[in-house]
Amino acid sequence: MRQGRNLYTDSIVALDISGSTPKLKWYHQFIANDAHDYDPAMPPVLFTGTVGGKKMKLAATGDKAGNFWLLNAENGDLISKTPLSFQFNQESPPQIDGANYACPSWNGGVEFNGGAYDPATNTFLVPSSNQCAKWSANKQAEFVPGQFYLGGSEPELVGPNSGWLNAIDVSSGIFNWRNHLDLPANGGALVMNYKAPHPEDNASIVFTGLLDGRFAAFDGKSGRLLWQYDTGAVIWAPPATFASNGERYVLVASGGPGAMSVPELKKTIGPNVLILFVSSKHEPTTK
Repeated sequence: MRQGRNLYTDSIVALDISGSTPKLKWYHQFIANDAHDYDPAMPPVLFTGTVGGKKMKLAATGDKAGNFWLLNAENGDLISKTPLSFQFNQESPPQIDGANYACPSWNGGVEFNGGAYDPATNTFLVPSSNQCAKWSANKQAEFVPGQFYLGGSEPELVGPNSGWLNAIDVSSGIFNWRNHLDLPANGGALVMNYKAPHPEDNASIVFTGLLDGRFAAFDGKSGRLLWQYDTGAVIWAPPATFASNGERYVLVASGGPGAMSVPELKKTIGPNVLILFVSSKHEPTTK
């Protein structure tokens, strides 16, 4: 119902904070009239990558419409836009008769855990989900402050529901590789680099958690599965890493599915756990 571009919804906004008062430096709006909750929920990642053979300060994000966006962090210019999820009927707004189908759903595309940049391969790693939904609209959309407001009924999920782990070449916006997953993916990505004596032999490992409870590590160059551990629950939290006393640790939380529940998900789910993996040991420490 709101015409125009609706600034600054569904946007990245850059503020210059060098002075006493913040000033708008640039902005990039992804969707002007968002009728399907397709906002860029992923926190922007700022990094220096290589585009066209030149080093450049970049800002990356993904939206729930299933797009990965790469912007010039200096001025907001679009470098590339890469669709990561199945997209359908996104320009058609929800109908009063409830007959509007669009993909992804509001839990699809790229969600809030986002991804990470791999400097060893100049690649950005990010999970995404394939979901569709049936959308409806009310004849009169009444807004009540403090209450959940949709302007219609909650979107009805339509399967099948699956996901991807995507590796996007920062220089081109094209996939280096991508792995299809049987369930939606919202486990974030953690990149760990290993420097070799010769730079051409540098390697990287990508950790991510899967909705079926597996915590997995993939080769950054090829996408080959290197290792996995079944946590027994559902992972839709991002992994983290730290070092202490000469040891490298990786940890991840798993538990109930919450808003990520889909019909394809297993029925028996273990308790909430925080699992700490130690690089020098074969078995994780569970607390």
